[in-house]
Amino acid sequence: QLPEAFLISADKNINIEELKQGLFQKLRLIRVYLKPQREAPDMDEPLIMKQGCTVGDICDRLHKDFRNLFRYAQVWGSSAKHKAQHAGLDHVLHDGDILTIVLRK
Repeated sequence: QLPEAFLISADKNINIEELKQGLFQKLRLIRVYLKPQREAPDMDEPLIMKQGCTVGDICDRLHKDFRNLFRYAQVWGSSAKHKAQHAGLDHVLHDGDILTIVLRK
């Protein structure tokens, strides 16, 4: 037996979700949901990042000027101490966090 094997059936849709979760964990990926200011978060299409990523990494991934224009971020989720916590570029995000990036004008 293979301890890390997943028995699946694409035809019968057996253990497909377990396979996805296992791959996500093995590859050390997290989902970060983006929330534009004064709007609802986009819970349908998360940004997929590596575990240990920071708000600064997200800024770099979204647009080359975001880091330079960065003012602060708001974070909801397990990496935040409270709802809508203000965070800086070095804040480490967790799987399932919701993030708003506020830029200087």
